[in-house]
Amino acid sequence: MASLGSQGLQMPPPADSARSGARLSGLDMCSYMDAFAHKYLKGKIRFETEVLNVKRVPDASFWRLTVEDKKTGIREVLNFSRIVLCTGGCSNPFIPPSLSPASAKNAGFHGPVLHSSRFSAEVDGIIREIPESPPSEKDAVSIVVVGGGKSAQESVVQMPA
Repeated sequence: MASLGSQGLQMPPPADSARSGARLSGLDMCSYMDAFAHKYLKGKIRFETEVLNVKRVPDASFWRLTVEDKKTGIREVLNFSRIVLCTGGCSNPFIPPSLSPASAKNAGFHGPVLHSSRFSAEVDGIIREIPESPPSEKDAVSIVVVGGGKSAQESVVQMPA
């Protein structure tokens, strides 16, 4: 395991601090993680590898992983003293049924309903649909972002004031 020392890799300030309210964007985080991996993890990251099993070995001080190289199909058993589990629990887009497009339509809402994973692809179309100045307060446009994570913050920052 790479020693990070007492300082580690300092995270730079956000690239567009004024616009983002000093929040780090996904691109900022990606750049930081790339730099971190290059500095501390070079040659230690395996891609195209599926973890088939993770278990704590009874009466031992290590974890045993069974992995498979997806290109070659070769399985391997590896032992580690520590495990950091990053399952990507938020990487599979999920909209709860109560907030689905069908549910919104049934409630009388006819605008777009989308997961943040589609936001970048759809943002220009969403912004085009917003009138520059609504004819009346009754016709004012509201945009609701559900969530408080990084993708929700990034979505809000990209919307016009």
